[in-house]
Amino acid sequence: MIVSHKHKFIFVKTHKTATQTFLKFIKPHLGADDVMAGDPEEINSDGVVINEDTQINCDKKFQTGLCAKDYQETYGNHLPWFMIKDIVGDDVWNEYTKITIEREPHDRLLSLFYFMNPQVTGNGMIFPSPDLKKSHVDAGTIPDMVKWIKEETLLTLYPDYIRSYFEDWLLTQLEAEPLDLTDPKTYGSDSHENEINIYKQTADKLKLKRFAQLPTTEIAYTDPNNSLQYMYFPYTNQTDVLTWRRPYERSQHLLGQCRFLNYGNYFDGKKLQVDHIIDFKNVGNNIGKCFKKFNINIQCNKSLYDQATQNAHYRKNIKGKPSNDWWYNGPRGEWLRKVIKRRFYNDDMNKNQINFNKIISK
Repeated sequence: MIVSHKHKFIFVKTHKTATQTFLKFIKPHLGADDVMAGDPEEINSDGVVINEDTQINCDKKFQTGLCAKDYQETYGNHLPWFMIKDIVGDDVWNEYTKITIEREPHDRLLSLFYFMNPQVTGNGMIFPSPDLKKSHVDAGTIPDMVKWIKEETLLTLYPDYIRSYFEDWLLTQLEAEPLDLTDPKTYGSDSHENEINIYKQTADKLKLKRFAQLPTTEIAYTDPNNSLQYMYFPYTNQTDVLTWRRPYERSQHLLGQCRFLNYGNYFDGKKLQVDHIIDFKNVGNNIGKCFKKFNINIQCNKSLYDQATQNAHYRKNIKGKPSNDWWYNGPRGEWLRKVIKRRFYNDDMNKNQINFNKIISK
């Protein structure tokens, strides 16, 4: 979140909508007393800063006696509208312009899939099986194997199978009963157990057997050096490469509904709680138009905004990344499109659904 007293606006941070870039862009324009609850600096193994420090005055208390840090430690930095309102109080909430960013659902859901499933889409996430390694040792081709493992992913090796996993993953999330959009527990880690149980029940109901059984996939190999456990990804029906088992054992692949129902960050199930929703498409120019509309004295356009771009490291190096359309044209593509239409393009807006085309500010 951002609360700018200098410019009298509140920014609600949604998921997978370049909001971390927005925080980086806006940082030099904020006043000394403004609050920005973002991320600490993140540096990769090569010493490159991949996330700038976007935490400013998080411990600054408002007239309510509350501060962003009180909530951020439990709920992260994607605080929904009602938590921000509690923190800043009614006077600030009602006086300031409230803005957020939203993204075309097909695109955002796929971006979230890449973000939450590095095991199948990311580089350096597959490992040779003992049999494959032995065959290369016997043939004296270990360097070739190492190069191959570094360059390939489960997605590049088995694209159709990974698309099948994507279909199960997305259908389970979107066909599940939504959590309460105005319950703080929906947005915190204490929701995970309930959320996982709902997804398991949904996967069973949809007869998505492989997906439901992922957490109990058998251990195929335990590394004697560090005791890390690996498994064969069940969707691929192969025994050449392994992937780390722990994320699936913990059911981390089953989390994320509050990210899917992005609109819970600015919608109470009956009406919007922000003044302006910026379209992620052409976001830099659209931010500039929003600022001009509400007399926020900050210049923004595509060129200025692109200079602040970050987080692209999650996907920019993915080899052979398929087109967005490809993901939605598999065997169950029609089903996916129908459920997305029902969830995100529905005139009967309630806690289960919203109409993207109606909420976006042109």
